[in-house]
Amino acid sequence: METLSLLQTRTTAGYKPLNDAIEILNIQEAFNFIVDYTPEINKTTIKELHQILSKDLLPKSAQGKVRDKKVYISGSDYIPLSNADQLEIQMDKILQNYHQIKNPFDKAIYIHNNVAYLQYFQDCNKRLSRILQNLSLIKDKKMILSFTDLNKKKIDTYKSALIAYYEKSDEKRYKKFFIKEQQKNFLSFPSPTTT
Repeated sequence: METLSLLQTRTTAGYKPLNDAIEILNIQEAFNFIVDYTPEINKTTIKELHQILSKDLLPKSAQGKVRDKKVYISGSDYIPLSNADQLEIQMDKILQNYHQIKNPFDKAIYIHNNVAYLQYFQDCNKRLSRILQNLSLIKDKKMILSFTDLNKKKIDTYKSALIAYYEKSDEKRYKKFFIKEQQKNFLSFPSPTTT
């Protein structure tokens, strides 16, 4: 309810941190961008989406810019690459592999997991990976993955699935999460009525 109010009125409850509100508004703007323009999934789009997602959250010098510092993942022993040249090479490989995958759901999961894993930017990488996942689904004319009933259990399940991918290259947990959420979305979608 608070998120809906924020999106409609662009105001937040007094006790909510401003960054939470900025994140939500930036996600909405990034989502509108992919729906309105359906851009190709390439480095230019990835950097543009990061600029949108990190607006007013990171310094302008870090928005859409590949990082050159170490980052750490909360709750994980995984330490991503920190060299900008290596990050660029790995992103090229991710995009090359992504474009070779035929199954639209496997493509969406692949881009999500690997962009989150790479941690290409200083921050906003998981938000970016979820937006790219939905862009991939839109481009393949599939239903987007929407978290309509977000709660602590779902967030914990999502995070633990990503950590399993980060630490063990285990994509099964995220695939299971993805399928379950897609089924919920599909079942909640209004069915056409017959006349």
